[in-house]
Amino acid sequence: MQRAVILSQIADLISENKIDACLDIIAGQEKIPYSEALRRTLEAKCILDVVRPNQTGMTLRYYEAVTYNRKLLTNNPSLFSFPYYDERFMQYFEKVEDIDWDWVKEDIEVDYHYNGEFSPLRLMEDIIKACEEQENR
Repeated sequence: MQRAVILSQIADLISENKIDACLDIIAGQEKIPYSEALRRTLEAKCILDVVRPNQTGMTLRYYEAVTYNRKLLTNNPSLFSFPYYDERFMQYFEKVEDIDWDWVKEDIEVDYHYNGEFSPLRLMEDIIKACEEQENR
């Protein structure tokens, strides 16, 4: 199913479930400046991540949820194998009908105990370590 269709269905259900949400469906070349998207993320309690069909990797929304301690609602089936996966704070849906709107509404304190693993400095450390390990083989 196309992302736009999924997002449209979710938008309707957000309204039906009386959820205070900011959901912008952007099409084509439209863009929201990242500073604005980040501001909205920091104001949110739950981040929605709708991936393209067959996408399996971690997304920016996943990283933001972990880094900023926000709940994550996603259709990414690989979620269960990601570091920091916690069923209290992350929910997977295959179909829009699977979404637990009570979970979305629930106001809980989220804490992934994140300690900077996604930072660029850690990335450089990992690259250097991998290069050193390869040289020592």
